[in-house]
Amino acid sequence: MIEYATGTEPNTANPGALLTVGETIAPAKLTVTFDRIADPLLTYTVRASNDLTASWPAAGVTVFTSTGSENTAGSVTATDTDLISAHPRRFLRLEVSY
Repeated sequence: MIEYATGTEPNTANPGALLTVGETIAPAKLTVTFDRIADPLLTYTVRASNDLTASWPAAGVTVFTSTGSENTAGSVTATDTDLISAHPRRFLRLEVSY
């Protein structure tokens, strides 16, 4: 599903990553950049969490979502709502549902 939603071929090995993690400058916040396809039936959600052991929907904070006509093809960058300095550990996760 994630390969379809990011426009890569699921039956072919990909040399690169499906997403890229980065940060904004002043104020410093985590970002995740990924490709999105124009499928209005998909829902893209990026969540942020301080903990990888807890359940993501419960522990994670939604920082980005798109579905329906918002799903236009191209690169998308989602930015965390919190500053990097506010958390000793921070994780971003891309979820796609149909």
